[in-house]
Amino acid sequence: MLGISAHSLRIYTGRFGVNRLPRNERLCLNCNLQEAEDVYHFVCICPKYRTIRLQYINHYYYVRPSVYKCYDVLSSNDNTYMYNLACYAKEALTLRNNSDFITIH
Repeated sequence: MLGISAHSLRIYTGRFGVNRLPRNERLCLNCNLQEAEDVYHFVCICPKYRTIRLQYINHYYYVRPSVYKCYDVLSSNDNTYMYNLACYAKEALTLRNNSDFITIH
């Protein structure tokens, strides 16, 4: 799901439609870090999902995070990692889609 752009993160949704945005303007509306809301930010960085991340993602991937570590977890063949990543994505996307977004100007 996350690896094939079957999600509602702004890095993907900002590519289409009337409200198309340049890549550098597809920022996360859930935090004030001024970073693109991409899979890396969603899984490893965004403070909004910290509690869920602690529950499902091995600390190796979000303590001193990197794109390479994120790629490792997304491409893992370990069933436990894949199950936990799916649980994380489900809960974090539910939280994201059901909460009021912070309007960042």
